[in-house]
Amino acid sequence: MTQANLSETLFKPRFKHTETSTLVRRFNRGSQPPMQSALDGKNVPHWYRMINRLMWIWRGVDPREILDVQARIVMSDAERTDDDLYDTVIGYRGGNWIYEWAKQAMDWQQKACQEQDAMRSGRY
Repeated sequence: MTQANLSETLFKPRFKHTETSTLVRRFNRGSQPPMQSALDGKNVPHWYRMINRLMWIWRGVDPREILDVQARIVMSDAERTDDDLYDTVIGYRGGNWIYEWAKQAMDWQQKACQEQDAMRSGRY
C-alpha cells in the first residue's frame, strides 16, 4: 500500500470551504446595546454580518459600490449555510462575502494602477 504524498494531501484544492457563519455563532442576534452610535452599525435582517454602510462611506467607499457588492451577494444562486441569510454562501465563489469584496478590491486596485495622476489614484 502506497502512502499519499503529504503535500498533495495538504494542498489538494478544495471547493467547499467552511463558511464563517458555521464557525462563529452569534449570541442574541436581535439584542442591541442600550446606547447605540450611528457608527456602530446594526444587524440587518437576512444578513449574518453586521452591516455598517455609514462607516464604510465615511472611510471612502462609494455607496453605489456597497450596494453593488451586496446585490451580487444577494442574487447568488450558490448554496448557502443558512438559506435565510444572504452572506452565507459556501465556498470561495461568486456570492461569497469574502470573494465579492476581494473582487471589488481588485477592481479598485486596477483602476488605481491605470490612473496616470498619483493624487487621483488615491481615490480608489
